[in-house]
Amino acid sequence: MFVAQRFATRLCVALVAMVAVGSAIANSVGAQEADVCTNAYTENQRLRKQGKLLSARSALLQCVSPSCPAMIQNDCAQWLTELDGQLPTIVVAAMGPDGRDTATVEIRDGGIVIATALDGRPIPLDPGPHELDFIHPGAPPQHQSILVREGERNRNVQVSFQSVAVPVGPRAPITATDGPPRGLAYPGIAIGGVGLAALGVFVGLGVTGKSDFDELDRKCGSLAPAPNTRTCSEDQIEPVETQLVVADVFLGVGAGLTALGLTLVVVDFAMPSSREAPVSLSVGPTGASALVRF
Repeated sequence: MFVAQRFATRLCVALVAMVAVGSAIANSVGAQEADVCTNAYTENQRLRKQGKLLSARSALLQCVSPSCPAMIQNDCAQWLTELDGQLPTIVVAAMGPDGRDTATVEIRDGGIVIATALDGRPIPLDPGPHELDFIHPGAPPQHQSILVREGERNRNVQVSFQSVAVPVGPRAPITATDGPPRGLAYPGIAIGGVGLAALGVFVGLGVTGKSDFDELDRKCGSLAPAPNTRTCSEDQIEPVETQLVVADVFLGVGAGLTALGLTLVVVDFAMPSSREAPVSLSVGPTGASALVRF
């Protein structure tokens, strides 16, 4: 009987001790939760003033907990509603290398991962400038600098991982000094060569004709020693005159062709490469002619 009474006494003491410890633990936990609520209550106000709306929202989610005092809960719930209307968001649409929509995109904001894939839903950001990097497997990363404004909702951000061909600008026109002659120089050189050859024939015929004329003048012309021999026959004079006339013809043809060839060469090198002057050449018994249209 005595043993039973002692056991009952010890049991009561143990129960009282357990209740006391439990109450102390509960009070400690309650105090910690109250501190969390109070800290979140004041911290969100500081963060909102600094423009750190995302961090302020995280603090408000703590102080709307049912474990917080009713007054703190009510204020934090009201602020959370206001903040959700101020928090800017973006909606990212990405196109893969195959030209189709892709959700396999990691998004980093200033090096910090803010999304590991796309799901079509808005992504909240703090207002202000952002340096966004978009990463897709097997494609070069894409970078965009954006400025989001407070209250800006569902801003559309387009990203493409397709390779873009480098645009090639129009080719610069070739100047007169670039490249080979463009069409008039070659016939000009040929015509000029024929003209020079004709001038060479003129010189040859002219020299021999003048020599024959001087020889004839000495034999039967004004330089003949005897007066009765100063009359040349028609048969003697005609070959020399013919030779001199032919020499004059070659002089005219040679001079004309040389001038024409030189003109074609000069025009060719002075003409822009994008234009070609149509030329028609004609050679007849009396000489050669060229018509150049600009």
